[in-house]
Amino acid sequence: MYTKLDDQRQANFIIKYIQEHPNCSIKNIVQDCVVSRTRLHNLEKQRYFTLPKPKNDKEYTNDLINSINLFINSSECKSHRNIRAKFNIRYDALKKLEHNGMITWKN
Repeated sequence: MYTKLDDQRQANFIIKYIQEHPNCSIKNIVQDCVVSRTRLHNLEKQRYFTLPKPKNDKEYTNDLINSINLFINSSECKSHRNIRAKFNIRYDALKKLEHNGMITWKN
């Protein structure tokens, strides 16, 4: 069992993390704040904070495409293999995004 002081300290740490990482997911909070999902949801139920809403598929896809395009324009990206390794994406899916004009290679 946690004391009220334990709850406040943990909640303040999580609130600070959420403020510093406004686009974070619950998974990010669990991993970076070393807290279980159960404890996280219990603190939310006690109204210490409001957890970020999960992204829908379209938001996730748009974020992924934006991240891939940023990576392509960085000096790290040399080939499709680099993209597939970094983003854990299949080759056929990557080619489909490229064919549809959603990702563009730098010249």
